[in-house]
Amino acid sequence: MANDHSLVENQIAQLLRQGQVLTVRWDCGGDESFVTTEVDGLEQEADYGDKQNFAVLLDRYITETLNLPDVGEFSMQGTGRIFQEGQEVVLDYESRATTYWDDDDDSWKDEFTAEQLADMGLSPRESAPPSTDESAATESQPLISSEATRPEGADLADEDDDDEPGGTYDPDMSEDYSGRLVLFVLP
Repeated sequence: MANDHSLVENQIAQLLRQGQVLTVRWDCGGDESFVTTEVDGLEQEADYGDKQNFAVLLDRYITETLNLPDVGEFSMQGTGRIFQEGQEVVLDYESRATTYWDDDDDSWKDEFTAEQLADMGLSPRESAPPSTDESAATESQPLISSEATRPEGADLADEDDDDEPGGTYDPDMSEDYSGRLVLFVLP
């Protein structure tokens, strides 16, 4: 019964038939993922002792359906609205992700081949410790160029507004966890 979502889908359908407005929001990253449910603007309490609790079931359903990540050097906040369109139950959702890393730790490069790193404009990870000679030191490059993160027409002075302390806005991850999805079709 691990992936049987019929109970929560029935609860969603019943609430939508009653004209209720269903919204969700999530906060994930740093080894955690939380989904909060609102019905008609009122936050629903999660009762983990109740196997039929709507907030708990919807948390699991949204987390699994969107494959929301929780592990890694990032944070992501998102919102979504669940509604009925014809016989389809739809989720419109949007996320905003911020990535974090230690500029001195390039161990993340081990996950890529030398060719993939070259395609990204990066060199493979140094096997020896970096030189302490200041003339040989190179400035670390950000994960995302400021050109890629700056909306068209935005002023450079506004650029810091997109970055959180210690992190950088990640447009690719934000886009990957944003969209419109048919959750299920009513009979």
